[in-house]
Amino acid sequence: MFCKNCGKELKDGSAFCSGCGAAVNGSAPTQTAPPQGAQYSQQPAQPNQAPAANGENTIAIIGFVFAFLFSLVGLICSIIGYNNAKRGAPYRGLALAGIIISIVSMVISFIAVIIIIANFDFLISNLPYVY
Repeated sequence: MFCKNCGKELKDGSAFCSGCGAAVNGSAPTQTAPPQGAQYSQQPAQPNQAPAANGENTIAIIGFVFAFLFSLVGLICSIIGYNNAKRGAPYRGLALAGIIISIVSMVISFIAVIIIIANFDFLISNLPYVY
């Protein structure tokens, strides 16, 4: 027996051609579309999957802004943004700048607190004594 579609020789009793997939006896395949109610979902993202390189590294921008306002929050966000940038996300330089600015700001704040504490005794001793 031969396939009517492609002419390939078929085994006796075959329902479909092994060459082109056409039905041998002229009947249509029993199911060509997916069953009703079948749902296909996207595979879950892998934990170490890089963010898309289309601007999805807003944490680097947030870290840079907070580096000026709240140094610790800026440092944490900038480190996260920098790690995202290592995996292909944009704004690597901005995240690095946020890390540096946060560290410098924290060091300056720490030195200022030390100077204020060291001079606190001098400030207290020069206050006028009120009865």
